[in-house]
Amino acid sequence: MEKLQELIDRGERNGLLEKAAVELRLSPVTVRTRLSRLRSKYQQTKTFMGEYRHWQQTLYQKTGGKFHSL
Repeated sequence: MEKLQELIDRGERNGLLEKAAVELRLSPVTVRTRLSRLRSKYQQTKTFMGEYRHWQQTLYQKTGGKFHSL
């Protein structure tokens, strides 16, 4: 992330990921793959947390407040 911020500070606007990959001596394909995996993990985690919170709230309501999740 620091490298991207450096590129933005230098005025770069297009092809940031490819330029960052080259400066970090990584393949642009590797960078795209890692970003894709991170986005996928983030989306899965966000979905899980939404479901978890929903069922946590439902259980709390169904038990009349007697169930404490923690």
